Amino acid sequence: MPDDDKVSRRLGRRRFLVLLAGGAYLLLDAAFGGPLTLVTGNVQEKLGTASLPIATQTEVESVALYSGEGTWDESVRAAGRLFESAGYSVTFLGPEEVNNSSLDRFAVICVPGGHMYQYAQDISIAGKENIRRFVRDGGGYIGICGAYFAGEQVIWNSAPLPMMPLAIFPGKTKGPLDEIAPYPNHAMCEVNIVD
Repeated sequence: MPDDDKVSRRLGRRRFLVLLAGGAYLLLDAAFGGPLTLVTGNVQEKLGTASLPIATQTEVESVALYSGEGTWDESVRAAGRLFESAGYSVTFLGPEEVNNSSLDRFAVICVPGGHMYQYAQDISIAGKENIRRFVRDGGGYIGICGAYFAGEQVIWNSAPLPMMPLAIFPGKTKGPLDEIAPYPNHAMCEVNIVD
């Protein structure tokens, strides 16, 4: 693929990821009956954006949604519905596919909510390298609980977890964030996406 095409696809993905991050929080908010559900419905009505597509099928052909052991079923279903409602095809992957197959046929891999420590055990060293290569080559990565998995080191309850994370984010990922919601509770919060 020529360099110009690769750059334009990356920009399309970046726009998609920013919109998707917002959409994922709205979907979770709707599932848990949070206050954003009412606000966004009113804003969409006023702006006339309720029926605008997030992206076109040519920008993102397919999304890989990790659904191995340790994933939270409700998060897998919610993320799958979110992608499908935006017009993207979704392929559910377990650790075998991540460990033994190329991810090049996907535009994005999403690691949903669940038990991140379990993901780290089930996805082998080769599987983690497959994900790193995919991201290095321009693929998108969306982590919900899988966001912790993306750091170089995972700190949980003030202690490093004895695991090998993805290390696609150059830093430590720390949790839980009790100042937002004491673990294991959940809450909505503001997210700043920095490019």
